[in-house]
Amino acid sequence: MTSTYYLLILLVLAIAVIVWLTAYKKVNAFIALLITALGVGILGGLPLDALAATLKKGFGNTMEKIGLLIILGTILGVILEKTGATASMATFILKKVKEKNAPMAIAITGFIIGLPIFCDSGFVVLSGLNHSLVQKTNGRMPVMAAALGTALYAVHCLVPPHPGITAAVGTTGGDIGMVMLWGIALAIPAALVGYAVSIVRGRHITHAYIEPEISHVVVADIPPAGISFLPIILPISLIAAKSIALLVTSAEIVKQSMLLELLSFVGEPVIALMFGILCSLLLINKSYRKDLSHWLTEGVEKAGMILSIIAAGGMFGEVLQATGMGKHLGELLSG
Repeated sequence: MTSTYYLLILLVLAIAVIVWLTAYKKVNAFIALLITALGVGILGGLPLDALAATLKKGFGNTMEKIGLLIILGTILGVILEKTGATASMATFILKKVKEKNAPMAIAITGFIIGLPIFCDSGFVVLSGLNHSLVQKTNGRMPVMAAALGTALYAVHCLVPPHPGITAAVGTTGGDIGMVMLWGIALAIPAALVGYAVSIVRGRHITHAYIEPEISHVVVADIPPAGISFLPIILPISLIAAKSIALLVTSAEIVKQSMLLELLSFVGEPVIALMFGILCSLLLINKSYRKDLSHWLTEGVEKAGMILSIIAAGGMFGEVLQATGMGKHLGELLSG
């Protein structure tokens, strides 16, 4: 029987190897996770035929649980970005909170836009607006950038269909809809803390504003704010309605009621995101129609790399389970 302490050392070494390969050797994360999973499986005492099956099982299970969610979420984010819906929402929020509260406006915008759009893309998309606000209000770019970044990242870490939290739900089990609602609830105070730190720390920053070297692309005709918000609000509302309905009624009652059964179907996160994408098509005017196919392709391609890395993480996790590492460490720590 493999020693618990041996497995603990093996786990620590595996994590160190992943960090070394990705951060220092710049190896693709998928390859790094695959190599490490193989090494842990062999050194952990798994039979070679079982190791191959374990890798495939971990990859397949992860893709089954989160693949569609991430692809659809990425496609929705690309459409909102390309059609100028993000700029429309940002302009609407800015009018409501006034330019003197520009950091608050950019934080709220980042939070809402961050629901369907990955944080790195959202930061790039909104950076042009950030520069405009700094120039108009004589504000400080570090304050604006920090307020935007923390708001985007709070949502990115805690709310599906973003990859990290979605992968965690897929691995540990749970209701995606409830995780989404709780994630939004927890992301609000996290974003508020980021906003507060940005304002407090920003008082001590005296660096002069630097013009961006690259001008940002501006969408000529941004869509109305109401239609821009719809592809985000509708999926969240459908998912929330299903989760609340299941809280107050049993699964048996849902099956007996056609209306509740329909609500359960449209509130499934994958279906709700499909409705969000359908709503986003309202944003596409005649000049954009020829680009829609390219946008859909871009969304799928963006999701592909993310999914491959997460699925490799699923392989690594499955190997850890197969070696009995979780059970052994649980027994070690239970005292």
